[in-house]
Amino acid sequence: MERIKIHFDLPAAEIQKSKPDKSSSEIGEDILRENSKRERILRAARSLFAQNGVAATSTRDIAQKSQVNLALINYYFNNKEGLYLSVILSFAAEVEDEFRKLNLYWSKKTFSAADFPTQVRELISSIVALKFKNHELIVIFHREWLEGLPYARDIFETRFKSLLKNLSGFFAKAQSEKILKSGINPTFLTLSLLHTIENYLLAHACQTTMNQLCFELPKDMDLLVDQIYQIYFEGVTI
Repeated sequence: MERIKIHFDLPAAEIQKSKPDKSSSEIGEDILRENSKRERILRAARSLFAQNGVAATSTRDIAQKSQVNLALINYYFNNKEGLYLSVILSFAAEVEDEFRKLNLYWSKKTFSAADFPTQVRELISSIVALKFKNHELIVIFHREWLEGLPYARDIFETRFKSLLKNLSGFFAKAQSEKILKSGINPTFLTLSLLHTIENYLLAHACQTTMNQLCFELPKDMDLLVDQIYQIYFEGVTI
């Protein structure tokens, strides 16, 4: 796959317009406006890619929804595939930041059997909140998986694989402390947990009447977290 160059700076024409007789604060405002346009493009693309898929979404559709000049999409993202990958990468960066904060928080606390339930609930809560907030990405990811990762395989094999290793490392550490059973595969446990949350939220996004039998989100978010914890870490038999 050809490496795609993604721009984060102002288009040359916009820089030229910002130079004459403008203060540094005014130029800064110009840059903020351009960054706002870039974010609008990403938000519109997320929505349309989730709704229609990549093939059925045109850059013209995205430009119209984000209310920007079509040329800006080509400038910032090179083409539609570059924009699609940027949507996924922006989510990867958000997830990495969230778990970096969680790891920093955990590093200041003890790791013991007594603390493990609280830490696992915090982990589940973070995953649920992230995926609920980014429900459009769940739809996009499922399309990718069903189609054999035609666009984002490299991202999954690098960024998301690294995240998976970090998360499963938490359970591997619990195993080494004899908190989890030795026969449990930490990576499989992590993947199962992630996909359980994703699949439930995907079903919830479809807004079927079956949802009424479970949880009303986001109001029942804590109940959902508690239910996942009970099923995975306390068991369902009496």
